Amino acid sequence: MMKVLNDLKTGVKLVGGFQFIAFITLVLTFIGYQNMKLINNGVSAMFETRLVPINELGKITTDIYTIRGDVYKIFIFPGEKEASIQSISTLMADIDTRIAAYAELVPDEETKNILNDFNTGWLEYQSAVAEIIELDDAGKTEEAIASLSGIGRAATARKMVGEAVAQLSEIDFSNAEALNFQANETFKKTVTLSLTVSGICFVFAVWLGFVISNSITRPLKNLVNIANLISTGDLARHIDEKTKRSLLNRKDEVGMMASAFNNVIAYLQKMADAANTVAQNDLTITVVPNHENDEMGIAIAKMIAKLKETCDYISKSALGLRTASEELSLSATQAG
Repeated sequence: MMKVLNDLKTGVKLVGGFQFIAFITLVLTFIGYQNMKLINNGVSAMFETRLVPINELGKITTDIYTIRGDVYKIFIFPGEKEASIQSISTLMADIDTRIAAYAELVPDEETKNILNDFNTGWLEYQSAVAEIIELDDAGKTEEAIASLSGIGRAATARKMVGEAVAQLSEIDFSNAEALNFQANETFKKTVTLSLTVSGICFVFAVWLGFVISNSITRPLKNLVNIANLISTGDLARHIDEKTKRSLLNRKDEVGMMASAFNNVIAYLQKMADAANTVAQNDLTITVVPNHENDEMGIAIAKMIAKLKETCDYISKSALGLRTASEELSLSATQAG
């Protein structure tokens, strides 16, 4: 992995690292959103399919008790009979509307079976109430009142309806509790998952930061040490091959810098070798400047050329002195 990382450009490493952090943030956001959506769906389901139906059942129960009271008012307040009958009719229509809406909200089999019982009892109760009104109109008040009490027709039907409503309420409440439990479990799982993923991503991000940092700072530290050696005249001939290869084999900017340093060192070593050769009185060496701006190469080439000229001049002067000495010696011999 380090080999691959070392071959990446520094910009790619840094941008890639930040992009990875951004990706982690996006993933965590997505996970959080999905889980919050699950919780929201659960709460919405609990409200729409359980709490709303429970509320409807509560209103149905209230309407049934109100109808019962209005039926009694027919006997207690004969003068308000028409108003009571109108109220009963309105409440029955309201119950029909609410139970139809309830049937659409809660379509499971168990509920359907109880709804069938409710509808059976409700139809019987409506018929019983209509019968009570007819009996009262016919002056058979005692028979009408008997239907409302004990095992009378209206009382029995009302109890059947009440029991069905109670069973439906119990089922809805039980299911609401289950949905609430499920929402709590989803929340716990969401927290656990979020903390786990966040922890893993945090550790990985810290590790990745150290890896990227070390892949940049360690080789740069080696290059700084080499630069400090060169600044003191040490041409880094003693650097081990492993360190050199680890720097030169990289394909990022650090590797490019190491290659440039290597070229500088090679150049300085070449110039130093040339100077050492000249210092050993060997002027046969030839130094060719790399280009017109190669100041050191040009200077050493000029130095060697000047030394050669000086040596030639000294050689010629020595030869001239030798010749003159021989001529003087010959002249002295002839004069003697």
